[in-house]
Amino acid sequence: MEGEIYMAEHWTSKVKNVWEQISKRQFSSMLNQARKDALKKAEDKKNILKAKGHEPIWIAPDVWNRLIDIWNSPKWKGKLEAARKNRMTEKDGGITKYTSGSISFSTQKKNDYGIG
Repeated sequence: MEGEIYMAEHWTSKVKNVWEQISKRQFSSMLNQARKDALKKAEDKKNILKAKGHEPIWIAPDVWNRLIDIWNSPKWKGKLEAARKNRMTEKDGGITKYTSGSISFSTQKKNDYGIG
């Protein structure tokens, strides 16, 4: 058929995997930005409940309110606190940052997306 591209089955699954990984990261980033923007509009960057009614146009109000309930849950707050503590871990007199060691960016990307 015109306009169709044939791809070997093993490549189709790899492309799908890469697409899903990138989409997850991008969507997470979009939600983080939406949350920050809503808190800014609510003029209270500490109380997530004040973000209700400040949803972005691409999220339905009922979905947004459910997300806020999740972000306000003890389980979510526990994850945030654990991540904050991990980012603030001191080692050898300084705050540590996540690194992949001596792995190159291209190798890391291949590992992340199952390429190669």
